[in-house]
Amino acid sequence: MVRLLLILALVTVGMFAQPREFGPVSVPLKAGDFAPEIVFTRILNNASGAGWTSQSLSGQLTVIVFYPDTSHNLQSVVMWNALVDQFAGKPIQFLWITGEEESSLLPWLQLHPLKGWVFHDPDGATGRTYGMQMAAAVIIGTDRRIIGFDESIIPQDATLSAALEGRITTVAPQLTPAALGAFAESGMVHVNAEPPRMPRSDNYKPEYPPSYTVHISLAKSPDGGNFGSDTFHGFQGLTLKNVIAQLYDINFIRVLLPPALDDDQRYDIALVLPGT
Repeated sequence: MVRLLLILALVTVGMFAQPREFGPVSVPLKAGDFAPEIVFTRILNNASGAGWTSQSLSGQLTVIVFYPDTSHNLQSVVMWNALVDQFAGKPIQFLWITGEEESSLLPWLQLHPLKGWVFHDPDGATGRTYGMQMAAAVIIGTDRRIIGFDESIIPQDATLSAALEGRITTVAPQLTPAALGAFAESGMVHVNAEPPRMPRSDNYKPEYPPSYTVHISLAKSPDGGNFGSDTFHGFQGLTLKNVIAQLYDINFIRVLLPPALDDDQRYDIALVLPGT
């Protein structure tokens, strides 16, 4: 453990900026909010035979995914079509929204048809309205209230079954073996209350005064990661084995710990350097 703290005190990691998926978000949405309108210039596949209206988002479960670039995501299209087929006849509709140029998109769709509703939104207006800084699926209830956001983008069938049965929660379980086991037995499925945000280093800066002290505590959130800049470094929601593996840049299965430390407990570990 002493060696781990020493390494943490010396490590700094630079993060690189990534472009936003749909541009700046003016009004962030969260679970429970009323789902905005779908903005599109063209319907590329009509799932019902009837036209799309503002009332179409009510009365059944709705799943929306955003794929600005569709023709380079064949695997996702295959998964999506299988999901649509699996829930055929259930009170659930599937919306795929793309902004890809028609010159490449339309010929590709002739060879790889998409099931469910397919909307063309070249300006990305719907993505911005729904707060999509990064791609995620939006799950909307029969009352047109947002149930949550699924970062897997193409949701798992278990997630959609849970949504149909009212077993979705946006409250994450505590990161202890007992709590995680109880959550698994409950049958509930967790999704995020808000859409994922484009990561920036300052978003993860620990709230500690600058010093050479390394702060270690039990994890406060299920969201894990390795975050840092020239002024701080932090591990969030990681096991001791994963922290050591990342510090040494090795596969975690090569890390052997005494049984007392190899308990899958997750930690937050932070260092904020002086002069920041």
